[in-house]
Amino acid sequence: MVKNLFRNRGGLHNRVTARIALMPFTLSECEKYAAERGLAMSRDDIAECFMVFGGIPYYWRNLRPGASLAQNIDALLFRPNAPMKGEFGELYKSLFGKSAAHSAPRRVRWSHTDGTDTTDREHPRRAKVAAPSAPRPS
Repeated sequence: MVKNLFRNRGGLHNRVTARIALMPFTLSECEKYAAERGLAMSRDDIAECFMVFGGIPYYWRNLRPGASLAQNIDALLFRPNAPMKGEFGELYKSLFGKSAAHSAPRRVRWSHTDGTDTTDREHPRRAKVAAPSAPRPS
């Protein structure tokens, strides 16, 4: 958008009248916002909510007064028609060109006492144990 509109050489060139630096709310500002909206949240709830939604006012605006934090998270993210159900995927795609590669689960590396490493697929607890072969007749 910046490239196509604001830095364009056409008729919209230099039409910006002001720039607004938008920053997420701090934890303290989220606490004040929750109080102003009538969200009955403890400080622990506010901290948990901040860990889930950050300081993004758009997400905090969707919290329903009278519902617990768990109920709000369920209603916003996990129900079939949740308004933010696909939010993570859409946000990730907008931030990373190859979002599938970035969001793919990573293999866990296990370090052994002898200094060797194995991936989770090679880890002894995850390895399939072959059935013992029948003794050969002599």
